[in-house]
Amino acid sequence: MQRTAWIATLLLAGAACDGRKTAPPVVYPRPVKVMVVSEATPLRPVEVSGSVTPWREQDIAFEVTGRVEMIADRQTYLLGRWKEGTKIRKAGEVLARIDSEPFQIARDTAQANLSVSQRELTAANVELERVFPARLKVAEVQLVRAEAELKRKIQAFDDNAVAEIEVIRSTADRDTRKAEVEQVNAAIEQQKAKIEAIKASIAQAREQVRQAEYDLERCTLYAPFDGEVSDLFIVAGGHARVGERVAHMIMMDPMRVNVAVSAETARAIGVGDSVNLFLQGSEKPRLASVIEIATAADPKTRTFRVSLMARNQRRLVDIPLDDPRQKATRIDFVLYLSREDFRSGVGPMYVEEVRALRKDTDGYYVWHISGAGQNQSLQSGSMVAVTKVRVVPGEELVQRGGIFRFRSLKDAGGLKEGARIALDVPDDFAGTELLVAKKEWMLKAGQVVSAVLSADVPQRGLYVPMGSVIAQSQDAGAVFLVDGDVVRRVPVSIHASVGAYFRVEASDESTAPLLKDGCQVVLDYIHFLRDGEQVKVTRSIKGIQ
Repeated sequence: MQRTAWIATLLLAGAACDGRKTAPPVVYPRPVKVMVVSEATPLRPVEVSGSVTPWREQDIAFEVTGRVEMIADRQTYLLGRWKEGTKIRKAGEVLARIDSEPFQIARDTAQANLSVSQRELTAANVELERVFPARLKVAEVQLVRAEAELKRKIQAFDDNAVAEIEVIRSTADRDTRKAEVEQVNAAIEQQKAKIEAIKASIAQAREQVRQAEYDLERCTLYAPFDGEVSDLFIVAGGHARVGERVAHMIMMDPMRVNVAVSAETARAIGVGDSVNLFLQGSEKPRLASVIEIATAADPKTRTFRVSLMARNQRRLVDIPLDDPRQKATRIDFVLYLSREDFRSGVGPMYVEEVRALRKDTDGYYVWHISGAGQNQSLQSGSMVAVTKVRVVPGEELVQRGGIFRFRSLKDAGGLKEGARIALDVPDDFAGTELLVAKKEWMLKAGQVVSAVLSADVPQRGLYVPMGSVIAQSQDAGAVFLVDGDVVRRVPVSIHASVGAYFRVEASDESTAPLLKDGCQVVLDYIHFLRDGEQVKVTRSIKGIQ
């Protein structure tokens, strides 16, 4: 032991006598993972995807059978009929119409039968009230006279003034007169029964008239609610049967949006809560409200269905809301002047009667699109020049597709075949330009939208993961930001939480410039880092975009 201690003392002494200095320890940068933070509106952590479905949709069918005269085209928006009992509160628009002539004949026949029965009742009542009482009175007088004659013959027979045969004859005559009175009374009862039967037939005839009028009214099929014709199952000229669907209608406003959420999210919301919808390509949210929360989870996904109600509206295609064209008079359909026999090139030209032909105090006219050639396509959003051209309509009518009704022109006002005619121009239009643009619904069935299940949309700002913040209080903390090859400790104020992120702002003026768009916030070792410590970024990920 003493020898060992002595050797150690010699070694220490030798080291002390050596004039060389000991090298300082090597310091290696700490490897860290960072997130590049950018200014953003963090919808993704709090949004869910939803599918748009119709609030109401219905297959429409006739209640009568017949040949279809007219049916609305697909994508036609119709106002629905509202009827309470016999009172029509909202007239509605026609969806389809059946040839009503057979039903008019049936109604007229039923009305004629009713009129005949009513006249029969009048005649029967006259007979009962006037004819039969007179007949009864005559029969009763004759009966009284026969009884008096019989009484006189019996007295004469008792006085041996007449033979017994005379008494027998008078008795027979008395019985005949009595039978006549009974016969008239029976006829009166029979007439009363006949009158009751006629009354029953009148009631039946009235019901037949009502049924005929009901069937005649059902020849016109009105839209049952405000909506759009999404599909047709028959064309004009086809034969519709009772209960056989002819069209499918979808209510376009409001629409239903179904989203699937976790049980935790389902517990956090309630029926009537306001939420925000984001459509593809739009940053502006649309408000919706929660109308239903499923009571049971989907057994396959373990999620709960939440139904939202969102109002819908139509907008002009490809035209921003602040575009001046929004205020222009708009049309969405154009037709060409054409001949009925377009192959021969002869005969009058025809123009759509209802939607194109207009009339004022000076006569008939059409709006001719004069600023576009016949072969030039009209893009949605185009402004086209139009001129008013006076025409003289003829008497010939042609119906095409059960939708358009064309009238011949005696004088086309100099327009040539193929000239473009604007449809649905307002009667009070007095300008020189029209906007050709279609309207489309913002929400459509089957569309996928994003829903933020909160009435407040997260504000735009810098959002960092909660795990990167050294919390000091409920609304204050600090983060480490990479500045060159070192890290800087930056005090921050916490303003909101979205999912697993905090929206933060610098709370110290000296370090505030470091917390900016594109900065790198350290994600690990935050409790071991020191301000100014060297680091090496080994992995970088993107934050909320």
